[in-house]
Amino acid sequence: MEEAEAVRTELLREKLALENKLQNLNESDLFSHETNPDRHPGILEKKIVDLKSELAEKHDAAAAAIEKMRRAEKIAADAQKEIAAERQSIVQLHKDKAMLEKSVNDLRMKLVDLETRSYRGGSGEGSFLPKRIREVLTLSNKI
Repeated sequence: MEEAEAVRTELLREKLALENKLQNLNESDLFSHETNPDRHPGILEKKIVDLKSELAEKHDAAAAAIEKMRRAEKIAADAQKEIAAERQSIVQLHKDKAMLEKSVNDLRMKLVDLETRSYRGGSGEGSFLPKRIREVLTLSNKI
C-alpha cells in the first residue's frame, strides 16, 4: 500500500511538472510566429500534443495507482473484520471451555462425596447411590 502511495505521489509530481512546463511554454512567446521565425507552427503544435498525451498518460497511471491503493485498503479492512470475528469466537470458546471445566470439577466433587457416603454406610444412604445412578441413566436416555 505504501508502494502504491509512493507511485501515486511521484506521478502527481510529474504531472504538475508537465503542466508547469506547458504553462511556461504558453506564457513565453515561443509560440508566437512573429517573435521566433525559426519555429514552425506545426512543430510547436506537435510538441503541445505530445506534452498533452504524456500528461494524459501520467494522469491514467496515477488513477490506476489510486485504484490499486483503494483495493488494497478494502482487502485490509476485510481482513481486519475477519480477525475481529475470529478473536470474538476464540474468546467465546475459552469461556465455554472454562464453564465445562468447572462443570467437570463440580461433578467430580459430587462423585467423591457420593462415594464417601456409600462407603460410610448407613441405613438410608446405602440405597441413595443406586437410586441416583438410575435417575442419571434415565435422564441420559431421554436426552
